[in-house]
Amino acid sequence: MYGLRADRGRWRRRIAWLVLLCLASAPSLAAQESPKMVALVNGAIIYQNELDAALKLFYDPSGEAPDASVAEDPQAVRQKLLENLIDRELLLQEAHRQGLTISTARVLRRIERLPEKLQTRPGQETVTNGDAAAGDDAFFRYVQEGMLIERLLEKELPQIGAVTEKNARAYFDENRSRFIHPEEVHLRHILIQLPPKVSMEERQKAYLRMQALAQQLAEGADFATLAIDASQCPSSARGGDLGYLTREHLYPTLAQAAFALVPGQVSRIVESPAGYHLLLVSDRRPARQLSFLLVREGLQKMLRTEQQQKATRRYIRALREAATIERLLK
Repeated sequence: MYGLRADRGRWRRRIAWLVLLCLASAPSLAAQESPKMVALVNGAIIYQNELDAALKLFYDPSGEAPDASVAEDPQAVRQKLLENLIDRELLLQEAHRQGLTISTARVLRRIERLPEKLQTRPGQETVTNGDAAAGDDAFFRYVQEGMLIERLLEKELPQIGAVTEKNARAYFDENRSRFIHPEEVHLRHILIQLPPKVSMEERQKAYLRMQALAQQLAEGADFATLAIDASQCPSSARGGDLGYLTREHLYPTLAQAAFALVPGQVSRIVESPAGYHLLLVSDRRPARQLSFLLVREGLQKMLRTEQQQKATRRYIRALREAATIERLLK
């Protein structure tokens, strides 16, 4: 939610957990001759390739974890994801015990509503026909299982109504420091890109090109015009205008340089994973306290979600206490 800076890592972990819970995408076990077991849950096996699929989902394409607090300990990530898979298996077992079902038509409608990039997995075809209903498509099966879990939780958990404005206001008054919008700068930039595997010659050419642009600016060239002509960022169409940004919206090197500038000042050449940049700050906004009216709706939704998550954790804890779980991950 807008303004809750300190909670964003926590929310990203929750989002990752919910995605794993409802849209796990383990590949077919038939692809392995002797699949390795990593856990037993009431006798049901969780395999290594299921954990591997969860890891691929957790990490972004660059291989960096979504939360730096766990990125430094890959083993902790693996253990956490294994516990998530155990929770998922417990919920599925309970859904099957209660005889809950989800029709093929409902699963296909859910898949159709997913973003296109989530409708396929490496080595799989997009699920678009009834053949998937026979259980041949792993993605179809896991979406169906995720929907079974949703139905189980809707059935078993207490109905949680909307958080009242009074309760939201009380939370706001007790946690005002969490509702501060950080300082912003209105930023323009010129970018000369560097390819992922850049050679020294390519790097030198890019830097010399950026030096020439910096010299033109020093001689009075208009920044926006130069960005339109030379920048290799889509923002070039807007004269390099990136709008108002906080520090967390920028690569660390760019944030450090941008927030050291005064309005109207052009930065030195700054390098980021994207390439070389020249920055221009045209305005600054100081950090400011957000009003309750501005955050009220989002805050009420957040508090209701927290109540739902607490109820879910209590329910899973009860399933765990009644289960036989053996962890085999080394």
